[in-house]
Order: sequence, then C-alpha cells, then structure tokens
Amino acid sequence: MHFNEKLRTFAYKNVPPISEDEIKSDRQGGSGRDEEYWTSAKSKVILSAMRRLRFRSSGDEFNAHEKRSAQWESQLSQLMRELASWVPSDEKSEEDYFHQKSVIYSALINSIPADNQYDGLRDEALRDFANLLSTSQLQKEKPGEWFLHAKILIDMATTGKSPERDKLIRLIYNSSSRVLHLYVQKDTLLKSLH
Repeated sequence: MHFNEKLRTFAYKNVPPISEDEIKSDRQGGSGRDEEYWTSAKSKVILSAMRRLRFRSSGDEFNAHEKRSAQWESQLSQLMRELASWVPSDEKSEEDYFHQKSVIYSALINSIPADNQYDGLRDEALRDFANLLSTSQLQKEKPGEWFLHAKILIDMATTGKSPERDKLIRLIYNSSSRVLHLYVQKDTLLKSLH
C-alpha cells in the first residue's frame, strides 16, 4: 500500500492504485528456505579460522605488515588445509556447502596480500575457487545464485591488475565452465573494440 499512499503521487496521474487482489499471492504457503549457515562442525571450524586470519582479538583487521608474520602465514596454511578437506557431505546440502565455501574463498582471496610472499597460496585459493565454481551443479540448477559468487572471480579477471589478471584469465579458460569462459571472452572482445 506504500505505492498507493506515497509513490503514486510522483507517477503519472493516470496510473491506477494497486488493488487488494493484486497484492495477494496466487500461492498458499511459502516455498523459500530459511537455512542457517555455519552450524555444521566443519563449517564452524573454517569460519573460526577465517575470522582469526582476518581479525585481531580486538576486532580490527590485520594490516599488511602483520600479515608478513610467520604466525599469520601458519594460520593461512592451516585454513587452506581445512578448506581442502571440506566436502559437500559435511553440510546439509551441496547448495549450502557451495554458498558457504564460496563466501570463505571470497574473504580469503581478499585477505591474502597480492605480493610475492603469498603468490603460491593466493594462486591456490584462486584456482580452488574457480574449480568450485566450475564444478557446481548450481551453475545449471540455480544460475542466479551461482552467479552471485562467480561474479567475484569474473570481476577480478576482467578488471584486476596484471599479472594476476592474466593468471586468472588462463585459469578460467582452463576451467570447465562455459559461462566463465564467455564472460572473459566478452570482456576481451569489448576491450579490443575500444
């Protein structure tokens, strides 16, 4: 009814108000899922490890200098091992697994400095994230949900800085995802036209 009371006054005068019948849903009952993430034993361990990697006990993010410490590198390696051993059967569904793992990869990639010290681990995280996206059934079953996570990698491959951008483009071309391929090809084609 907000439209009828407020927004309609800004619209053209001939726009009729929304009726009560138009507001009602044709379906009875809800079909949406209201899942809570980070409740399985494995996801709790990984989320906790991700928090320790990003934040000091005070709640502030680690700075670039602090990320050069042996302790931070050790925590990063431990998190990478935990991620490698995380499998879909650890979660209620493969969809829950995909969403949670994608969130962790995004946070992880944003946390790992893009410098020579962590090149190998950052490359590994990017490769594993691309592999997760490429092999997920959500790409076909729920493309909108899949794309929310895929866009992170696509944006890095199309707007990032070289040499990482070049590595990502090769990584995407070597993946089995035609959708990822098309987005990178589209961007390459558009850049060549300008």
